[in-house]
Amino acid sequence: MHEEHPYPNPFEILRFVLRSLDLKQSNKRLDELVAQRAYDPRELDQAIQLYVSAPIEKCMGQPTAAIASKNLTRFLESYMHGTVGKISVDGVSRDTTLSILSTATFKDRVIELMQELHARLGGPHLSIWFSSQASTVSTILDWIKDSFTGWNSYFSDLSKEQKDMLASWSRGAELPSAQSILLLGNAVSPSMTDELEWQKIKTWLFAARAELW
Repeated sequence: MHEEHPYPNPFEILRFVLRSLDLKQSNKRLDELVAQRAYDPRELDQAIQLYVSAPIEKCMGQPTAAIASKNLTRFLESYMHGTVGKISVDGVSRDTTLSILSTATFKDRVIELMQELHARLGGPHLSIWFSSQASTVSTILDWIKDSFTGWNSYFSDLSKEQKDMLASWSRGAELPSAQSILLLGNAVSPSMTDELEWQKIKTWLFAARAELW
């Protein structure tokens, strides 16, 4: 029986990122790459562009995609050469390895990503990502209301179903799906027509979804 490698390969990390954002559609090739112990480094570069950068750009805009792609590439290089290549985990279970990675290595990189996104796009105070006092989505929605002058008018034009959906997100009763975030941004309203504003809003809603996933 094939023994499972204690470290996730980089394609497994890509798949995890996509699932956290709800952007991982059925992708046989990516699933095949996850199962491989050896891979062509060129295929990793292609996978980042095809499976991560392209859908993020489509959903959240080019600035977010560029920042996410750059940080993910930098993280995977550090992970493969500085962690997998140097730190032995012989005798350590895969679950234990993943737990350590998520609370140490991964967390530090997520903080760096959030800092860069905040510097480029603005957004709520970074402390919201590390606070257990309030729902992250609720805090994001409050920031949107306070930051975009057309939001209140936009919100008043939404259907009852859409308002109920936002309320459910705010209470933490429902995790925002990629489709619902995108549909929210596609709602026609003369008060919210700036594409850059919507890119910022969608970026932070996707980030909140990923943080809660």
